[in-house]
Amino acid sequence: MRQEPALLVIDIGGTNTICETYDLGGRELTSETDSTARVFSQEVEGFVHHVKGVIHCHMIRYPHTIIASIVVGVPGIVSTDGSKVISCPNLQILDGVSLGEELYAATGVCTHVYKDSELAAIAEQQMGAARGFTSAACVVIGTGIGCGLVLNDRIWRGEHSLAGELGHTTIIPHGRICTCGRRGCLEMYCSGKAFGRQAIELGIVAIDQQRKDDPNLARLVFDTAKRGDSAAVEVITNGFTLLGIALANLVNVLNPGIIVLGGGVMSGGSVFWPVIEESYRESVRSSAVSVPAIVESQLQAKPVTKGAWVEAKRIVGGC
Repeated sequence: MRQEPALLVIDIGGTNTICETYDLGGRELTSETDSTARVFSQEVEGFVHHVKGVIHCHMIRYPHTIIASIVVGVPGIVSTDGSKVISCPNLQILDGVSLGEELYAATGVCTHVYKDSELAAIAEQQMGAARGFTSAACVVIGTGIGCGLVLNDRIWRGEHSLAGELGHTTIIPHGRICTCGRRGCLEMYCSGKAFGRQAIELGIVAIDQQRKDDPNLARLVFDTAKRGDSAAVEVITNGFTLLGIALANLVNVLNPGIIVLGGGVMSGGSVFWPVIEESYRESVRSSAVSVPAIVESQLQAKPVTKGAWVEAKRIVGGC
């Protein structure tokens, strides 16, 4: 009996890791979400074992299919050939790991690795808020900050795969120490872990200091701000003001057709959207030409895996 191709897509986030399988038509077949800490509890070897288990479970449920390609999204910089993670500040266990090669060796399945925000940008341009635009910037704010760039209908990584590192642009000279080792990065002021850490430091939320980098604490900050707590409002306002400036800088350099904001932090902080807009409008270069709009993601539910499906379908038979 002929086996139909199926696609495995993986979104490795700073908090959770999602593994899903799809058919070529985009129908979701299986889905599994686990904490990233648990998936990598035995380092990269444990992750590879986890992926093999996902494939095994898929084959039990859908024996008439075969996994034809794997696409992995990671919160870091990836080599241009999609085989190696160059740097991953929020999951440093992946630094320098040839993840594509590791998975191919273990499964025999063609595997490509992407920056997660690149996959989100692909999804937004093909089926989301950036549909119809030939250029777009997709900024994903979760545990950290990622930015995927589509220029002339193609993902733009730059000469050395460093394009789109918006979260690690300096926004406060000599500011807070970032996980990347530098100071004053945007990610240290406007991300899930940044909001949570600042809330603990200011006593907005009473949580053990050992959890100060837990991105889930951001939800508590937003809830506290919505109840009128002035300190919480200040933390969010400061972070989103800096985000608006960073987006203006992005437009002043690249001038994408549209900016799409997504990620868990944006879904929780939508009430503070005007803060971003005001800061952005004040900072972007004004001219007779219209300023690119900032819009909310239409794919808040798993934009990375949706983009991964697009790419996994494209590379079937490509290894």
